[in-house]
Amino acid sequence: MLKPLISLAIVGLILLLAENLVKNKKIHGEIARKFVHITAGSFMATWAFFMSTTQIQILSLILVAGVFTSKYLSFFKSVHSISRKTWGEVFFALSIGIAATIAPNEWVYAVAILHMSMADGYAAVAGNAYGKSTGYFIIGQYKTLVGSATFYVISVILTTCMVFLVPSGISHDAGLIVFWLPLLATITENLSLLGIDNLAVPMVVIGAVYFVNQIYII
Repeated sequence: MLKPLISLAIVGLILLLAENLVKNKKIHGEIARKFVHITAGSFMATWAFFMSTTQIQILSLILVAGVFTSKYLSFFKSVHSISRKTWGEVFFALSIGIAATIAPNEWVYAVAILHMSMADGYAAVAGNAYGKSTGYFIIGQYKTLVGSATFYVISVILTTCMVFLVPSGISHDAGLIVFWLPLLATITENLSLLGIDNLAVPMVVIGAVYFVNQIYII
C-alpha cells in the first residue's frame, strides 16, 4: 500500500501548493483550479503504470469523499473558489477509477486522463488568456474558439502518440482516429454541463479505442 499512500500524498502536496499560490495572490479563480487540474491530473495519468486497478479504484473513492468533504467545509479555495456551479471536481475523481476499470491497457488509460487534465486544462487557460474576443455560448455555457482549438490540437497530439508512438494496442490502420477522435472529444467537452466533461471526455476516448479495435484486427 506504499505506492497509493505516496501517490495520495503527492496529490495533497499539489493542493497545498495551489492553496499557497492563491493565498499569496499568485493565481486565482479558474487559473487556480486549472493548475490543480493539469498538475494533479497529469500525475494521475501515470498511476496505471505502477499501481493495480484495485488500488486506483480505492484512491478514486478516497478522492471523491475528499472532494465532497472539501466542498462542504469550504476547504481548498484553489479548487472551489469559482462562481459558476460545477461538479467537475467530483467527476474528475470518479473518472480516475472508472477509466482504470474499463481502459484496455495503461497507455489508453493515460491518454484518456491526459485529455481530461491537459487538453481540458490548457483549453481553459488559453481561452481565459487569449480568447475573450472569440467567445460564444452553447447550452448556456461560455466557451471560446481559442479554448476549443487548443483542446482539439492537444487531443490530436495525444491521439497521435497513442496510435503511433506507444504500444497502446491500436492498429496503425486506424490512423484516421487521429482526426475524428479529437473532434468528437472537443464536441463532447463543449456540450457537457456542470463539469461532467471531466468524466465524459475520458469515456469517449476509451470508447473510441474499443470501437476501432472491433473494426481493425491487430
